[in-house]
Amino acid sequence: ERLNRHLDIYTEQAFSSWSITPDTTEKDITIKALSKTAVISQEKLPEKTLYFSESGNISLDGLKVTITITTQIPAENDVGFTEESFTVDVSSSCTASPATLDEAFKDGESSEIKIFPAGQNKAIASYSIELFKGLGDVDESGSVDVSDATRVLRAYTLLLSDKNYVTPENVKKFGDINFDGKIDSSDATLILRFYTLVMSNTGITLDEFLDMNEIKPVI
Repeated sequence: ERLNRHLDIYTEQAFSSWSITPDTTEKDITIKALSKTAVISQEKLPEKTLYFSESGNISLDGLKVTITITTQIPAENDVGFTEESFTVDVSSSCTASPATLDEAFKDGESSEIKIFPAGQNKAIASYSIELFKGLGDVDESGSVDVSDATRVLRAYTLLLSDKNYVTPENVKKFGDINFDGKIDSSDATLILRFYTLVMSNTGITLDEFLDMNEIKPVI
């Protein structure tokens, strides 16, 4: 049924039934219109707020939006009413605006994302996302490749052999691709693995690669 009365932007209400429906009556009676009320609620925002690519879609993983429908039902003694409620998870039908990363980051490295339940033209929630450019691109050449892995591995080797060695800032900033707080061979291996996938024309983005390897950025 289509709800036809907006109590606020998150609540809609419609007629459900009459409190009593007597066939005949010999005295004054009070008949109340009972209602069905639907409330849309945002319970959890998407988990991913930091991105490393400018291509692909906004991830809504972790989002939880529900609709709770409460229906007033005539009481058995024809006095008052009772209520029945149930909740539906509608997270999977929600959409993001902007929906793509290139659109979100076209004017800068941060963006506000609005979330719309299906069929609604008013956002249920909004949140901010950020773009971190250059992860894995240690030499800042504009691409992640063998050279980057080599620089990370060299820095790791020098750290092990020379107690006075100071890791270059660009290696510290862009080389810790697994976010474990250190520069080592694991980072070099991951960079090489990502480069291999890119060269295989898989179309994989860095965000997809991190998700595939269950790597969670430390914000």
